Amino acid sequence: MTKRNGLTLPPVHSGGLIKMMLAGLGIALVLISLFIFKVNNPDPNWGSNWRIRPLIITPLAGAAGGAFFYLMSRFGHEGGWKK
Repeated sequence: MTKRNGLTLPPVHSGGLIKMMLAGLGIALVLISLFIFKVNNPDPNWGSNWRIRPLIITPLAGAAGGAFFYLMSRFGHEGGWKK
């Protein structure tokens, strides 16, 4: 009989992970776009390309959040004190 290690995780299914990451990316992109494109008179000190950084960083953070949610949701299938 082989001793089983309780610290191993089941394999990551890339399809589900990618779906969660795309969902996080899409939600973040829509929300940041709503805020950015409503600015009519930006501060001149910001420069002409001030919109690019938030449109890149925020969706990447949303995708990371989607990946985190996917990985943490795998722990929820165990019941009782293990959860």
